[in-house]
Amino acid sequence: MHLPRSTTWFSALAAALVAAACAPQPPAPAPAPLGYDFRAVGQEPGWSLDLRRRDGWLHLTLDYGRTRLAAAATPAATEPGGATVYTARTDVHELRVRIEPERCRDVMSGEAFPARVVLSVDGREYRGCGRPLDGPETNLTSPPLRGTYWKLVELGGQPVRRGGDAREPHLRLLADEPRLSGATGCNHLLGGFESDGDMLRLTGVGMTRMACVDPMLAEQEQRFVAALQRVARYRLADSRLALLVGTDVLAQFVAVERPGG
Repeated sequence: MHLPRSTTWFSALAAALVAAACAPQPPAPAPAPLGYDFRAVGQEPGWSLDLRRRDGWLHLTLDYGRTRLAAAATPAATEPGGATVYTARTDVHELRVRIEPERCRDVMSGEAFPARVVLSVDGREYRGCGRPLDGPETNLTSPPLRGTYWKLVELGGQPVRRGGDAREPHLRLLADEPRLSGATGCNHLLGGFESDGDMLRLTGVGMTRMACVDPMLAEQEQRFVAALQRVARYRLADSRLALLVGTDVLAQFVAVERPGG
């Protein structure tokens, strides 16, 4: 018995779909645990590496995010000169991370880092810079994130305006509890925060309700509060604090020892 041509075509399509569904799929990267305490970045092509040094777990993003790998590395080995080396192997890739205790400057941003990093993937080398995300080494030239008076100097890429009698816009994350305080230029700020490594989220951000006499200050205040509500991570370098979401810099601050009035 001959099947109608339409039935034969449908049967062939169904068989092809079943075969495709049953074909082996490339393994997805293993889930990345929290607690990273070292980050490295490099350029051309862009890459980033998050490392949990105590057990060597690493998560690597290559080629501007097109390739992602996760693996457990061998215990760190220390080489002459103080360099630390981690090696790892996935089903298809061999990785080697060499962290050298030398000053390094990112070629794109100009940001200074305390470590130079050489990454090797299947024999191809990528060079970049890195820093610990915990402890006093995190920023060798900057004060700590918490407990420092951070004066707002740039908002959305524009210099910050300050009125004659207005309190300068600033932010302070308390050192002994997860609360923040500060000022917008017209009003006082308050709220909470959560941080882990370079991750930072500001929670429950609010302010007092005094009116800004200067319309430009009022508009700046609204943009400042909106920026604080979007923060996802931070960066410290040379006594400056940048608040970011993705790669966008929302606001920039500078550390001052004595807050102005």
